[in-house]
Parts: sequence; C-alpha cells; structure tokens
Amino acid sequence: MAMDGGSDWTEYTQTWNAQAGEVWPVFSAAFAADSELLYTGDGSGRLTTYTLGGAGEALERQTSFQCAHTPLSRLFALRSNHVLAQSSDTLQLRTAGGRRIFGKTTTPNDPFTAAALNISTYSDVLVCTSAGTASLLDLSRGAVVKRINLESSTVALDLDRAALTSGTAAGYLAVRDPRANFNLVHSASVFSGPVSDIVTTGKFIYACGAKAGAGNAYHMARDNMVRVYDRRNMSACLDAIDCEDSGTPAKLSINGNDLWICHDSGYADARVLDNHDHSSAFIEPELGEYAYASAFCLSPSGSAALVADTDGVLHLWANQESPQLSVCGKDPDLHCSNAQHTWNVRGSGLRIDDEHISLSVVPLPQIKEPLLSRMDNDVLCDVGRPVTFVDPEIIGHLKKIDSVEYAPNPRNYTRNQQAFGPQWRAKWKDGADAFKDDAELTQGRSKFLSVQRHRGEQQLQPPAVASSGILNEGRVSSIDTNASRGSPSVQQQVQQQVGATRFPIDMVSGGKIPKQMQRMRIEYSRFGVEDFDFSLYNSTQWSGLEGNITNSYANSLLQMLFFTAEFRSLVMSHCATDCPATKCLSCQMGLLFRMLQTANGTSCQAVQLLNILADRSEATALALLEDAHGNLADGATYSIVAQRLLRFFLEQANNECAPLSDGLRHKGQQRFVEQIIGFPQETKTICPACRHTQVRTSHAFSVDLDSPQG
Repeated sequence: MAMDGGSDWTEYTQTWNAQAGEVWPVFSAAFAADSELLYTGDGSGRLTTYTLGGAGEALERQTSFQCAHTPLSRLFALRSNHVLAQSSDTLQLRTAGGRRIFGKTTTPNDPFTAAALNISTYSDVLVCTSAGTASLLDLSRGAVVKRINLESSTVALDLDRAALTSGTAAGYLAVRDPRANFNLVHSASVFSGPVSDIVTTGKFIYACGAKAGAGNAYHMARDNMVRVYDRRNMSACLDAIDCEDSGTPAKLSINGNDLWICHDSGYADARVLDNHDHSSAFIEPELGEYAYASAFCLSPSGSAALVADTDGVLHLWANQESPQLSVCGKDPDLHCSNAQHTWNVRGSGLRIDDEHISLSVVPLPQIKEPLLSRMDNDVLCDVGRPVTFVDPEIIGHLKKIDSVEYAPNPRNYTRNQQAFGPQWRAKWKDGADAFKDDAELTQGRSKFLSVQRHRGEQQLQPPAVASSGILNEGRVSSIDTNASRGSPSVQQQVQQQVGATRFPIDMVSGGKIPKQMQRMRIEYSRFGVEDFDFSLYNSTQWSGLEGNITNSYANSLLQMLFFTAEFRSLVMSHCATDCPATKCLSCQMGLLFRMLQTANGTSCQAVQLLNILADRSEATALALLEDAHGNLADGATYSIVAQRLLRFFLEQANNECAPLSDGLRHKGQQRFVEQIIGFPQETKTICPACRHTQVRTSHAFSVDLDSPQG
C-alpha cells in the first residue's frame, strides 16, 4: 500500500464473472454514459451487463451474450445504452440487450491491436491492426470513411478532435493531427518496451509501459514510472510519477481533476493533475495469490470504481453508501416501468420476473391499434415441405451417449428415404403435382427456343399493354370495382388485363395458390440462358434479371430504382451524354434500364454493371461484394449490405449526374437525385467560447428508425 491514513472509498461488493457455470477472467469494463449499467467483457468473448444491488450484495446480471470468439480487450460505452466492443478479430456496436448494429472483422494474420473512440462526437472510432494500418469508422453510417498508415504496430490509442495520440509496441509515442489527414506532428521514444496505456487531458499526455530487461531485449521488466509529456512539443519528458511503492502501473483514467493510476496488484490511487501529488482517494481490493488486475474503470459520476482481475472477480468500490453510476441516474431500459409492468401482467400475461422470460426482453408501450405484423388465422397458410416424421417406435427406444441419442433401425425404410407424417401425400398433393408438372403452362410447347425453331412452333407474344404501362405514363390502368349487374365482373376485368389464356378464374377467388405463381424449375439447354423461352412463364412486358451470377442480390434494388420513373429518366439521360468516366455506375444503370424497357418480357443481365461495381475501390471498402463462392464478408448480412448498396448507388448517381443537373437547376436548388430521394438535414456547430454558430446543409439517402421503447 502506497499511502498511510484513511480513504473515504470502501468496498461495495464482489461478484464472480460466471458464465454457464465457468468463471472467466475479465479484460475490459466500462460504465454506461446515461444509465445505471456496467459493461464487462471476458476471455470467452462474452459481453455482460450488470446493475447495482444493495451494499454487500452481488451485482445483478441483466444480459449476457456472445460478442466475439476471442477475449474482449476494450469496451466503450455510448449513449442510449449502446456499447462498442473490440477484440482481436472483430469490432462490434451492440445494444445492451445484445442486438448487433454494426460490425467490422479482420483476418487472424492481421488482428486488431487497439481502438479509440472520439468522446467529443461519440460517432468516430479508430481501430488499428498489427500491420500498422488503421481505419476510421463513422458509426452513424456504419462505414469506413478513411484508412491511415501508422507505419508501426499500435497498442494504445487516444482520440479527440485536436489530436490522435498513439503508443506502439516499441515504446514510441506519436501525435497526429486529425484535421490534416492524420499527418505526424511529434513523436518520442518513451519506453524500451511496449506502451501499456495512454490518457490525455488538455495539452498533457500520461503514459505507462514496460522496459526491456537487462541483457535480454525479449524479456520485459516492470517500469514503475508514469511519464508526462506536452503533446505540443515532445522533445523532453515534463515529469515522471514514481509508483515504486504501489507496483507497476497498468491502467490510467482521468476523472475530474484527478489522475487515477491502477497497478497490477489491484491498488489504485488518485493524483492531483496540477502537481501530481497524492490525494486522499485510493482503493485496495484483495486479489488472489496469483491474480493481477486486468481491467479498471471509473463511473461518470465519480462515485464508483471497478477493478477486475484474472481470477474473474469484479471488485466494486464506492465513496457513498448508495452510489450513483451515471450522472443522470437513469434506470436502464431493460426493465418495465410500474405502469407497463401492470399492463403486461394483466393484458398479455408476460411477467418480467418469470424465469422463462429472457432478461434482454424490452417490452413495447401499450398501443390501441393492431400491429402491422398481426396476422389473422384466415390469411395464414402452410408453406414448404412438412416437418420430417419420426416413427414413435424409434423415439421410444432412444439412448443418449455423449450428448447424442441413438436408436435401433427398425428397417422400415430404405436408404436415404424420409417420411413426412401420416397422409402427408394427400395433404400436399396439389403442391407436389404443380411443382412437377407445368404442362398447363407450356401448353405442350418446348421450353427451349432452339427446339421450337426446329419444330416450327410460333413464339407466344406478351399482351399489348403499352398504352397504360408504368413505363410510359408512370401509372397502371385501374379496374372498376363498383361494376354493375350488367358489366363484366372484377375477375373478368383482371383476366382481360393480363391475358385470360394464362390465368384461371380462381386466381382472384381466394383459393389455393395458382400454378403460375408457384415456384418453377428453370432448366437450361446446352445453349444457356439465351435459349430459354421465358414467354411461357411471363405473360407481361416486364423483364427480370438473371440471378445465377455473382452479386445478383442487387437485382431487387435495381428493379426498384428502375420503377422509380424520375430516377430512371435521369440515369438514362445521363447515359446519352458524353460521359468521360470509364467506370461510371450511372452510365451502366442507364444502359441496363434501356434493356429492361425494350426487352419486352425476356430475361436481362446486369453483368456489366456488377463488374463495374466490383472494380470500384469504394465497394470493396464498404464490403458490398460477394466472393467467388457467392458469400459475403464475415459477419455481414444481406439486409445490412443491401442498405449500404442502395445508399452507395444513390450517392454515386448524385455525384455522377451532377453535371447534368447543375446545368438545369437554379443556384441554391437541390440536385435531381436529392430532390427525388434525398432527405434534407441541417448540421449546426456552435463554438463553446464565442457562441458563433455555423450551419451546414446536406442531404442523406437513408433514415434510421428506432423501435419504440417502454
């Protein structure tokens, strides 16, 4: 212990970090910024949230979920119960309940080594790899906005608006200017071993680290000094805080006017920032014989401190009888309010204290109208193949060996044969027959154009609906639903619009799904897709896009943009101009839209557009591309990637079609793409000193909608 005398800090509680009956060491921790929550990350890659109980009582675990496959080395608490977690293989933005919002992964050969959050904006995060490269991510957009070469392996970071301070594995401190493309401003050799931690306040940098052992450069010895530098001029060390009596400094944190130094022994004390003298505040948890401190954090309110060790014990200390973790003291949104809890119990039967209810359940507020997701029984139907049927004789003779259950084979079925329950053939006969036999659709004709030409058959033509088509006037023809007794019925009007020879009358009768709308097998001949007669299956003038090529998940987005009449006209007009760009996406979209407009029901291909997309470096940085096997990047989902791709298409069209719109629009008027799809937004920047306000107007092509909270 480094000090004599007493401290107003006392141990509030101790809690074991037990996951599924096994205790894991905790390597990162953070207190929530605006609620009474504590986040911890352990060696198994799980992120756990806690709330305070009574004095001496264990912390109450709220949620726990798998976030990575390697230990979570850093946690950053954001507003609205969001947390940013970094391990060696992933960087993820999650909610306190475990919902994944954003993620970035790396390869095992180039792991993540450090990360820093810009607490001035809470939207920018910088993550570094062992190869010396760094990526600046915008959390609000979920995208990489800049790539930086730091030229050395970085193990500690601190980021704010004024400077990026980094510590390397070789013991160097470097200061870079974010406002000047992160150019190097100052650097200094501080330790002969790796830097352990960095904190900054104003113009000063505080750093702790290790030093190389005498006679062996690969053996690291303890360095008991916390070194202080002026980041405006790092030519010499301003001060060195001696921690010889307390142990090796491991973690640093600044709270108010105090610098907290946590040592590997678990002892943590506060130093006054002005003169670096001891203050009266210190904590000294009792660690196991072979344990050392692995995580340390202070609550935003300054009334609680946490020390976690490698034995998996959380030591929470406080300077009040009833400490408040956050400044506002707001309860987390993981529980119901009293009124909401009463409604849940009486109205829906959901009880938050039921052991069968997940702790991460966030109830929705009471509403009077039915939800859009509500489905009545009369509109529900069975879809797909039924569940595999298992003979009760087999289930009755199961024996469990090493978590696998076995049963004797009664020899009732042949090899690779499956049964789907009693009378399943009768129940699913209509669907099976429609899937196998499409003779009614083809009317005895061959599916392949080459065979039709050999037989002398005439190809079917789609109905002429150009006079009321959506491509010509931007609308579809209407159907009179108030037909009189002597006028044709609604069903007859539908058949007249789409071709009575193709659709039976029960298509609109609410009966079974017609065969024309069921899933069809398309078999190609030796001449490929060009030889397939799509007119047998498509009686309209609308054309589809081929889906058996790489990145064909973009087809639905392209079709949506094609049926946006104003956007279609803009890119087709741009395609007709003399565009100097060789990889212009707007030119390729205009060409594709011209193909879809004139194909008259035959299949089209977006190969050229998707190849141009694959050649764009921005698409690779945003992880919009599939690999050679048709798989997305690790951790990516098609729902998220499709949103990024749509935003990317719109941003590129807005920039590439700018010369066309700039020549026609008035000064101060929006560009055409911004007028069609964009959302205007206004950003105000207020100087805290002189209160000067700077307003910047821009447009966004995406809006994030948050679900209502109870």
